[in-house]
Amino acid sequence: MRPPPLAQSYTTQGDTTFPSHRCLAPASEFRHRREDKRYSFSLADGDWFYLVGI
Repeated sequence: MRPPPLAQSYTTQGDTTFPSHRCLAPASEFRHRREDKRYSFSLADGDWFYLVGI
């Protein structure tokens, strides 16, 4: 039995909901699963990129 998924929320770069409560998280890959489909995002050269955390 799997635990229930955690709530996730995505926002665009123009969103000003939390302008002073943001951070940058370095990542080399981002994985996302929606129902039975799995997605993986990374840069073609394998370099690091940043995700914005709220």
